[in-house]
Amino acid sequence: MFAADTTVPLLVASGGVGKDDTATKACASSSSWAAVPRRWLAVCIAVLVTLLDNFPYGFLLFPMSAELHGVGVSMVLLSAAVAQLIFAGSSTFDEGLGCMIVENIPMLHSMANSVSASLVGFPDMVVPTLLALYMTASLLTAVAFLLLGHFQMDRLFMLLPK
Repeated sequence: MFAADTTVPLLVASGGVGKDDTATKACASSSSWAAVPRRWLAVCIAVLVTLLDNFPYGFLLFPMSAELHGVGVSMVLLSAAVAQLIFAGSSTFDEGLGCMIVENIPMLHSMANSVSASLVGFPDMVVPTLLALYMTASLLTAVAFLLLGHFQMDRLFMLLPK
């Protein structure tokens, strides 16, 4: 992966393929090693952005009365890590970044508040109900987007207001 990024400029700079292949390979390997710190810096920045972006969302996933902020933060960061691994392994995007969509947070927060308000007498049932509700909402959203992609209904998004 590193050599593919630097092969073309090195071949042009050295005057072609047939001149000195050993010098070109040596330059390619040293140049690819020089790119490693830049790539690690990009990875560190992406991890920092993911942490800073997703950390506050974990506090909003469960009602304040449940005091499960650590579980919410863990859920959000784990889902971001899984999304990042999937993007890195199978995405065609060069810079895919797995994060929580900020537009979902008010919906999830209102679901948490309504579940905790309706289960006042059963506080031990709030967390399992919320987890089942979040799972169902996530699966239904995924199925909706899968069907939109399968039936090539991408023009439907043009009708949505920006």
